[in-house]
Amino acid sequence: MKIREFMMAAVIAALVVPLAATAAHAGSVTGVCGPVPTQSDCQIATLDFPGGRLSIDVDIDRRWPFVNYRTNWDVWDSQGPTSCKREFWSDDPPASWTCDNIHAGPITLNVGKQTPDFAHLGLRW
Repeated sequence: MKIREFMMAAVIAALVVPLAATAAHAGSVTGVCGPVPTQSDCQIATLDFPGGRLSIDVDIDRRWPFVNYRTNWDVWDSQGPTSCKREFWSDDPPASWTCDNIHAGPITLNVGKQTPDFAHLGLRW
């Protein structure tokens, strides 16, 4: 009987773990900024961030025929600018970062880019 009870507990645990992992991803926002003239700042936002850990996804699709350039992204929450920011190169591959202790409420991700590059952005929580 003990082996059967142990096996049943293992099966239940195996079913619950994937559900808990899925529930951890509660929301997301994505956006693309294109080669609109003078569109050197790109941003996406949400009003309903629950607070805590935030994942940031950024990819610059460089179209300009000149050199690789240094740019950055930063996150603003309901209380203004946060310490969540990063510098990167426009030719870097797509990347993801995490930030902790972001306040609940509206948040905005700002990314600098050169025209006519595309910027692909994402926020996940």
